[in-house]
Amino acid sequence: MKFHHAALVCWLFFWIGLSAASSNAQTPEAGSGSSLSLANRLAPAGTQPQFQFHSGFWVNLHHFLYLQARIQSHELTRVGAAASNYSAQAVTLPANAPGAADWARAVDYYVKTFANRDLWVDLSMGMINDRLGEMDRCTDLSGKSSPTCASGLRPEMIDVLERAASVYRVQWWPAHDAKNRGWIAAQAPPVRQIGARLGEALSNAYRTPWPAEPIRVDLVYYASPFGSYTTLDPVHVMLSSEDASNQGPLGLELLFYEGSHAIGGSVEDVIVRECHTRGIPIPRDLWHALLFYTTAKMIGRVAPANADDDASVAVAHNYATGLNERGWQGYQRVLEVYWQDYLNGRTDFERALTALVANL
Repeated sequence: MKFHHAALVCWLFFWIGLSAASSNAQTPEAGSGSSLSLANRLAPAGTQPQFQFHSGFWVNLHHFLYLQARIQSHELTRVGAAASNYSAQAVTLPANAPGAADWARAVDYYVKTFANRDLWVDLSMGMINDRLGEMDRCTDLSGKSSPTCASGLRPEMIDVLERAASVYRVQWWPAHDAKNRGWIAAQAPPVRQIGARLGEALSNAYRTPWPAEPIRVDLVYYASPFGSYTTLDPVHVMLSSEDASNQGPLGLELLFYEGSHAIGGSVEDVIVRECHTRGIPIPRDLWHALLFYTTAKMIGRVAPANADDDASVAVAHNYATGLNERGWQGYQRVLEVYWQDYLNGRTDFERALTALVANL
């Protein structure tokens, strides 16, 4: 099993608000993966996030196999389709194609082991994802090439992934990696343009500084039925470069929404406290809905006056439809009334959240 590793991880730096080198100054090879850091040396520490983007081979292979297993198991999926159409095409290989048996075995393993598990709720899935992200520089997961590449995953999973890797690298990885890198390149300009102001607005809204360490963002072909998700401790954002809901200005919105999970814990703490005080169940996903709503509202505030009207409409549309897609439409009224009062400066953080919970 061979990798082309002349540029396994190419570091491309873009400083928001500063003159930046061309995004194709160091173009990684199609089979090697890439990463890109977006930061702002001029902003005070903690006022805005540093996103570190990756297109990593092992993370992409893992998510693609998970998608194929979900399709085969008739679980909900969505890739590049309308939100109401939770379907994606299964990939097939001729029975006599090189590696076809290894690929079929890998999909079968994922059907039996992972298809019915949640990528972002299941803690062990998050741990697997974090570990595979750390393997960006490795040609294997078993430590054959280097002791630092001993992933510690279950031996059967290592064997499945290493055997499937040669098939994925030839059949799908070049296109997936190119799509990932294209998404990163497309989002770099708007992040540089408004990222510092948007990050500061969100930090102020949640009364929490951004982490000093960069937030890892992995681009993959598939990242849950909603096109993105985030796991915590450490913060790890997954975004689909293929999903239709993640393109253009909607991609910027999803990036900062997912990133906001790193600073939105203050919201969750107050919601939990108020629910305990009232002896009521903690509303499922209320704080996620609030982060989603706030990101859209703040983009509307910090976007330049001459911004594309279509982009503003798209983000506004995504806030309403996004809540509905995720089953959060029941929170829209209280967010627009009680949380919006806080965003408009008519009440304080604690009172807004207290009123929000009281009026669910």
